[in-house]
Amino acid sequence: MSSSGYAGYQAGAFGQITVLGEGSTWHSVESLDIGVDGSGILEINGGGSVRTNAGRVGQNSGSMGQVTVNGLNSRWSVDESLSVGNSGHGMLTISQGGALRSQDTSVIGDAPGSTGQVSVDGAGTNWELRGEFLVGREGIGSLTVSNGGYVMAGGNFTGIIGDVSGSSGVVMVDGSGSTLTNTGGLMVGRAGTGTLSISNRGTVSNQGHSRIGVDENSIGWVTVEGEGSVWNSSTLYAGISGRGNVAIAEGGSVRSEGAYIGYEWGAVGDVTVSGANANWTTSNYGLYVGRGGNGTLNITSGGEVSCSWGAIGSFSSSSGKVRIHGAGSKWNVRGVLDVGGDAMLNITDGGLLTVDYALTISATPRHDNSIAMASGGMLAIPGDVDDSLTQFLGFVQGNDAIRYWNPEDGHLASLTDATYGDDYTLEYLTTGDLAGYTMLTVTAPGPTGDFDGDFDVDGGDFLAWQRGESPTALGAADLADWQANFGAGAASANALAATPEPSAALLAALALTLGMVSRAGQSRGRRRS
Repeated sequence: MSSSGYAGYQAGAFGQITVLGEGSTWHSVESLDIGVDGSGILEINGGGSVRTNAGRVGQNSGSMGQVTVNGLNSRWSVDESLSVGNSGHGMLTISQGGALRSQDTSVIGDAPGSTGQVSVDGAGTNWELRGEFLVGREGIGSLTVSNGGYVMAGGNFTGIIGDVSGSSGVVMVDGSGSTLTNTGGLMVGRAGTGTLSISNRGTVSNQGHSRIGVDENSIGWVTVEGEGSVWNSSTLYAGISGRGNVAIAEGGSVRSEGAYIGYEWGAVGDVTVSGANANWTTSNYGLYVGRGGNGTLNITSGGEVSCSWGAIGSFSSSSGKVRIHGAGSKWNVRGVLDVGGDAMLNITDGGLLTVDYALTISATPRHDNSIAMASGGMLAIPGDVDDSLTQFLGFVQGNDAIRYWNPEDGHLASLTDATYGDDYTLEYLTTGDLAGYTMLTVTAPGPTGDFDGDFDVDGGDFLAWQRGESPTALGAADLADWQANFGAGAASANALAATPEPSAALLAALALTLGMVSRAGQSRGRRRS
């Protein structure tokens, strides 16, 4: 037992402490500082045990501290605060069944200029903490949970990734069995920049709310990628006053009680659900896209979203955009869907919207809201209402504005002006998951060169072409269509006589890409299903 412990106390000094083997213990009553002004190492291996009140790894500016807790029954217990990268550079590695217990505030990347890294790696390896939990308080912090590692944050405190302005925090949960559980809430980018990545069957669960991009000028990124990767949360806020982004891809799954995308004025929220089996479900409350700020929801390439009820553009000052694009892409609203405020809802290229109770489209003096459909976009509503379009639109409350692309006039037009059989179909379904629903399918195509389903031809479509999302993947003919129609579409319907040309930078990229396509030929081309 000692009052305090140090390794690497003075600048330029190096110190190492090793606690090795079952029954080997060290109790530092006050603090344990690894790398005070110099470089220090603490190794706890083979069942060794260390206990201290406070722990600091990389204490002062310019210092370097490293702690390893390795092997079954190896343990470091911190009864008060823990700082990895206090003002210097700190690294903590827990592996092969090692354990860390911290009872008060735990910080990774504490002060400005500091860097902190924590790794919890391997089945049976765990970190249990109670108190505030911050990754990147004022410095740069990272936490990696991998290969079955487990982190449990108790005490109902909110975990924060990227706390103050100028800070950066990254949390990665990767691999089957890798788990981060928090009995409180989670902030990703409170005032700084925060990133949360869940991949390869990793799991994150927090019982409190999830807030992404909290304060003005903050940035929060969350990625849930891969089959079996899961994030469970109470209400999810993507962009409260800052910028919040969520990407659910390739089988990733998010389950939240409710959700807001673009919560307050000035906020920007963006959620993308993309790829087969990628899914997001809100279990108890609504999904609001653009509650007070700007919100965007993209459901593409077979992604699926399900919510209790939905609202796009909740207030006149807010902006909400939803795009359901691509075969297998679905949004199921189990209650009411309200399209109001400044709202845009596009359903294209085999995307499907199902509304189980009521659909309301609200027109305002400032905003003429509508649903735009093209290229096999589908809308399903309950009941047998396939006798006529008028009967089908009787289900829609408020403004019954459902539109299709009229190529003759080069703008979106009311579906009531379209031709049944040529531009759209109606069918009452008697079998399958949608038995008892009537399906509206708009078969008329959208603007030529519009590859991302937003009814205009712009730089976003060039990026979609680069991703292989045009009718013929990376096809030169599709690229030529994009170039010939650049500037056309709904966004420029009032200015078609002055269609803009692609920018010089975009044309340079186009020239380079065309050269690559020419050399590669058409052997890579494939048709989209």
